[in-house]
Amino acid sequence: MNIINIGNDNYVSVNEIKCIFDSNVKSVQSLRGKWKSGGEKEYIDITARKKTRSIIVTDDFIYASNISPKTLAFRIQKDAGEQPSSLVYDVSEDE
Repeated sequence: MNIINIGNDNYVSVNEIKCIFDSNVKSVQSLRGKWKSGGEKEYIDITARKKTRSIIVTDDFIYASNISPKTLAFRIQKDAGEQPSSLVYDVSEDE
């Protein structure tokens, strides 16, 4: 089982990760409010009161992390033995 550190000594199985969002995108910010107030999956803030940089959606949970999406993608690719490339794309602000 491949696991990665998603922030503050919290680890998750790479196979469970469905997607990673940049928390600065406006549409993600509005979804984050809905996720915090309750939903299908439990929302877990692992930022230790630091700025939220990414939202990680897994099979069972939604994590707020202080690690950037690019860093998380790099860790996933490095763990898989791949050359870090274009797993994460820069997303401009919503129109």
